[in-house]
Amino acid sequence: MSNTEEQIVKLLNQASLTDSSGKLQCLKNVQELLINKDPVLLDNMLVEILQLQRDTNADVRKFVLGFIEEACKKDMLLLPKCIDTVVALLSDSNLQVERKVIQVITSLYRDMIGWQISQRKIAQDMMEAWVHLTHLKGFILEALEAESEGIRTHAIKFIEVLVICQSDHPAPPEGGSEICLNFIPPDHPTMDAGELRREAGKAFQSLLTFTTTLSITPMNLMTSMGSLTNVAKNRPKFLGPVVKVFETVQAKLPPTLSKSQILSVKKQLKVHTTNLFKIPSSFTNRLGALLTSLGMSSSEQDKIRPRHIPQEVSNKRHASDQPGHSGSHKRKKVSDEDTEDTDEIPLDPETEAVAAGIAEKLTPDMVTELVLIGLMEIPQSLPSHFAKTYRPISSAGTPRQILSLSRLLATQLAALGGREEGTHKLASIQEEVGARINEKVIAKHFNLEPEAPARSGSTRKSIRQFNVDDVLREMKTEELESTSRKALRRLFQAERSAENASPQAVAIRHKLIVGLVTQFGKEFRRAFIAFVLEDMRARADIIIAWLYREYTIDQGYVWKGLTPENYGYDNCLQYILHGVFKKLEPGDRILSKVLLDCPEITEGALTMIKSFCENPEWLEVSVSTVHELLLKRANLRTQLLEVLLGLTMSKNAAVQELAIAKCKDLFVVQSLSTPLEDFATTILTRLIAENPVHACSAEDTELPAGPYDKDAEWSDESIKSCLHLFLALLPLKPRMVHGLAEVYRESSSAIKRTILRMVEAPVSQIGMRCKEILQLIENGPKGSETLVTRILHILTESEQPTKELVAMVKSLYAKRLGDVRMLIPVLPGLDQKQIEDLLPKIIKQSSSVVKEAFKRVLSPFRPGGSGSGPITPAQLLIALHHIEGKGEEMKCVIAATNMCFSEKAIYTSEVLAIVLTQLLEVSPIPLLYMRSVIQALSMWPRMVSFILNLLYKLITKQVWKQSQVWRGFVKCAAMLGSQAHNLLLTLPAARLRDAFKLNPALHNPLLLHVQSFTPHQKALIDKDVLLLIKSPPVDATMTVKSAATLPPPQAFPSGSVTAEPTTPVILPPPGPPLLLPPPQSTGPPLLPPPGGST
Repeated sequence: MSNTEEQIVKLLNQASLTDSSGKLQCLKNVQELLINKDPVLLDNMLVEILQLQRDTNADVRKFVLGFIEEACKKDMLLLPKCIDTVVALLSDSNLQVERKVIQVITSLYRDMIGWQISQRKIAQDMMEAWVHLTHLKGFILEALEAESEGIRTHAIKFIEVLVICQSDHPAPPEGGSEICLNFIPPDHPTMDAGELRREAGKAFQSLLTFTTTLSITPMNLMTSMGSLTNVAKNRPKFLGPVVKVFETVQAKLPPTLSKSQILSVKKQLKVHTTNLFKIPSSFTNRLGALLTSLGMSSSEQDKIRPRHIPQEVSNKRHASDQPGHSGSHKRKKVSDEDTEDTDEIPLDPETEAVAAGIAEKLTPDMVTELVLIGLMEIPQSLPSHFAKTYRPISSAGTPRQILSLSRLLATQLAALGGREEGTHKLASIQEEVGARINEKVIAKHFNLEPEAPARSGSTRKSIRQFNVDDVLREMKTEELESTSRKALRRLFQAERSAENASPQAVAIRHKLIVGLVTQFGKEFRRAFIAFVLEDMRARADIIIAWLYREYTIDQGYVWKGLTPENYGYDNCLQYILHGVFKKLEPGDRILSKVLLDCPEITEGALTMIKSFCENPEWLEVSVSTVHELLLKRANLRTQLLEVLLGLTMSKNAAVQELAIAKCKDLFVVQSLSTPLEDFATTILTRLIAENPVHACSAEDTELPAGPYDKDAEWSDESIKSCLHLFLALLPLKPRMVHGLAEVYRESSSAIKRTILRMVEAPVSQIGMRCKEILQLIENGPKGSETLVTRILHILTESEQPTKELVAMVKSLYAKRLGDVRMLIPVLPGLDQKQIEDLLPKIIKQSSSVVKEAFKRVLSPFRPGGSGSGPITPAQLLIALHHIEGKGEEMKCVIAATNMCFSEKAIYTSEVLAIVLTQLLEVSPIPLLYMRSVIQALSMWPRMVSFILNLLYKLITKQVWKQSQVWRGFVKCAAMLGSQAHNLLLTLPAARLRDAFKLNPALHNPLLLHVQSFTPHQKALIDKDVLLLIKSPPVDATMTVKSAATLPPPQAFPSGSVTAEPTTPVILPPPGPPLLLPPPQSTGPPLLPPPGGST
């Protein structure tokens, strides 16, 4: 193995053991070694890299894709091994990985075409890889309709590469340095130039269609324009369609773009058009006109105008300059060029329909009137860019020119109002143009006065001085209102024109509309409200301007207008809020804008805000609006706080949760924290009352009405409604915990239970190092002991108690309370001796308390725990056996040991072996010892050999001297069945007789066992024992259930027992019985000595 290969293996192993950032760095080092230092190893190490495609980290999967790209660039023959990984990752759930796949496929596709061009014979695996790539190409082309903007962006770049690679180069470079169809031979084994060319045409057309879609996003639009520019620069034959699309984009931008986005798109359009303008082509004039509309002056264009003229255009000019060419022929050439430069822009069906309607109305009279109207807006001086770019239309009046003009007008109408309003715009134009223009109005607009009659004998004309009274007349009210209505209608329709002009024009238009509406009132106000409700988002500024005007009128600051009718500012604001509710989608942020920007929030508006807050669909935006108003409207804080605090007691859980969250956000504001705390505390003190009705009647302060104020009894919901806000604010101000303890002390048991359940979350956030919590634990009011205990349990649930907390609780236990339950949360902070001293008191508590205490001390020894604690599981069980007691006390000890044995994951066979071995050394033997032995045998049947050894030792300790232990011994022997026969034969005759009395079922099996012995084996048995076995059985004084079938004995691991080593008892196989010696050297002899003690 080479040095480089060793480094790579080491880095791969290190990557498998490190975190995400470290793994990526190791993998990048591997890539550097494989790609740049020793590419020979690529084929050997590729499999290890590709296996990382299943890694859970998205960055690692992206690295795999990048590695595939670099590896295939180094050696394209690796693609068949990598293509399956690329296909698999294309359906990855992570969007970043999916975008990376498309990016890699774009690079691989270009390189694969270039590689195939240079090959005449292609292997089968490479052909299959090419087929996979063509399938992936279809998926990416469909990705133009994907939901993700990033996916669509990468799909656009792929189409750009596809069109350039699968099209002909106008002048293919020598040596094949550029990928194009010119270099593909007709008999190529995998690629058909004609098929690839048609596919590129379809992909290019789909990109053109996508670019002109009105729903396209700004990022996709700018990316698409950049790709089209690159295609046109590399393949000039596509320049014409690209120019048409750019003209379409300039005339009809997507209506969803904001002002800043429109500026960005136009800036990019200007950059790309400039790049195309520099290319010598027959489209230079059209591109110049497009640049002029985008704001580039003629002098700027002259600096970048291409000097080289294409051959076909040059030929046309030379031909027109030759003698013999007539003027008509020259005009014909110009007309043809115009026709070429004014190719029709592709439109959608709806715009085409509008264009057809306009074409029908474009009669000579109609066009004349349109021109007259346009004359009113012509500037005083001719713009220089117009003079340089204007070209006379030689085909004016022809059907083709009329259709072209109608399509241009239809495109502009669609750009102004969207496709849906095209028909409406057309009708408005027809109505406007259909009314004949008054000659006097035109004359007055242009300051034209009739000439004075000439004096006789003189050609000199008299000049009459201009007098305003001669051209002005007083209008009647009806005529004034009619004219004003028409003016208001025109102002409504001039929205897009004002926006395109300047911000000053927008402000002037708003001022005129608001002035007319407030001055004339009545139907003007209704028309205005209907107008702004059509698009409240775009017209929010004029709504605010109107509200300010109405407010100043309502306050008497300005004149009310011609009509005595006065809607009032409050009504106007409510009309707008009602329109927001009816017209807009739920949750629209325009509600916040109106309420935040309007001059004043009225009582009626506050009522509507409450209704918004109670509506689930408007909940989030309305509560957020109240939150913002509280921060920005200091004069309304009392009323707004009342609204928000009322929501904190709502029956709707979502409303209540959101309102409380906003209150927590506001609690950090100094001016709002005190009223929020006072409200929460006042609501909390309601719990002291007998029921909600009495609680509300006892309050001196005015509070928002709660949903449970009329309940006759405290329910769980009504209790929680009084606690939610207080407990939410408690972590932000822990000092409030003392008020909670006072209320807890004086409340009923049902309320106390609810408080104990709900206090967990806030106390966990506060933590045990908070001084206020420690102060409550040390000096809590009398009657709040259960609350303090609950707080202790919560604080120590997930972390070890601090020394300060342990000392405080021990002091409290010793001086005041004396309740051992207080110490349970801090048991992990005590030592072994202290825990053993507390055990007699702990086990006398309820089972749930005992279980919690054992959980605290045994948790570190569970699987996955730290394995260290103040007392080990073995020490705990041994301490329980040492507890002495009778009656109820012994029942408590038995229940506690049962809890220990129920923890099978903690009390394994090894732990129980340690416990039973150490207890065997105690004198006298604990009363519950044999009970624990039987339980251990039931839990772990494989301990049978170890149990037999314990029983042998008990015989040497003369176990029959302790009656309770002796009875357990007999019961255990009965459970062991045939495996205990040799054990029973070692008992003295008197003790065996006692065993038969306690359990007669032992006699017959033992008799059968002895009868199977040989005479030599029988001779080894004590005669008294043998005689006793052969004698009739005696009556039983004890009943023992027959034991379940135990598995064959198994050697117990010697390392688990700390006592002296023992040899497991292995029963003889079926056959001639053999009397075995004791299993250990320290055990008793098989037969008792003559005259042995009984």
